[in-house]
Amino acid sequence: MMLNATFSFFSVLFALFFLLEKTTISHAFSAVRPAFAGHACKYLSDLPTPSIVVDVPALTDGILFDDGGAFSIRIRSGLTLYPVSSDSGVDYVDPVVDLPVPPPSADGADVPGACVYIHTSVLRSRSDIEALRDDPDLFLAEVDCGTPLLRDFSFDDATGSPRPLAYLCLGLNNHHVGPYYWARSAGSGSAMEAPGIVFGDGNYYGDDHPDGKGTLTWKRIGGNTNDGKRSEWAQFLKRKDTLQIIPYDPSDVVERFVRKFDFMGEQKCVRVYGVSRSGLPLGAEPRVVCEWRCG
Repeated sequence: MMLNATFSFFSVLFALFFLLEKTTISHAFSAVRPAFAGHACKYLSDLPTPSIVVDVPALTDGILFDDGGAFSIRIRSGLTLYPVSSDSGVDYVDPVVDLPVPPPSADGADVPGACVYIHTSVLRSRSDIEALRDDPDLFLAEVDCGTPLLRDFSFDDATGSPRPLAYLCLGLNNHHVGPYYWARSAGSGSAMEAPGIVFGDGNYYGDDHPDGKGTLTWKRIGGNTNDGKRSEWAQFLKRKDTLQIIPYDPSDVVERFVRKFDFMGEQKCVRVYGVSRSGLPLGAEPRVVCEWRCG
């Protein structure tokens, strides 16, 4: 009898806790929903790949986003992207926020204050290695963001080596690294570099010429940096997994996405989205809070 009463008490207590948590999270979702939610995607995992993802609180220092106001984004070239309205048009709104151009590190390390990510999917993983095309000691994955979406192929004048395009980061919602690192990746931690890994062209056709395929490889054989899980998780990527890379020139990348996806200025989706974890539990999947298109 006593056992049944105790069980019933804890059952009621658990139900109340669940209801309270659900209500709190529901209010949190309402709090982060901006005035210009004219998009269909709800979470990061709903977005198409490849796409550009902007960390809205990082871009605005939380000021505009916390006020719930819509804003436009001005790119370096003078191109401006406007928020999508509820009728699938665009709202020509102020204020206009300039996309920052953080200086890249000379050695290809992570970019301070990074807030622009490329969200991309794995096309081939280590389990899909093709003989004579992939180096089994170095190959990690091929993703659906080809290098032409980042820049034309070019070499560094001083070293003769390919210029770095982007780096693999810990990511906005990385299920490979476990709950501890996953939670830590919230906010600025998501932009932390996965050390020892290079993003660039592959040699898929075996002719030693850049193939335009976005490829992740170790910098050197035995490249595991023994840094806990900051980079070794890339060895376990599977086809259709999503990850994020951070471009060294975000403005140029946005322009290239516009040229590819906004054909003839028809205001098609240019795949530029804003996400945020504001008001959500630490480690929660980022919520899509906005989308921008050309005017």
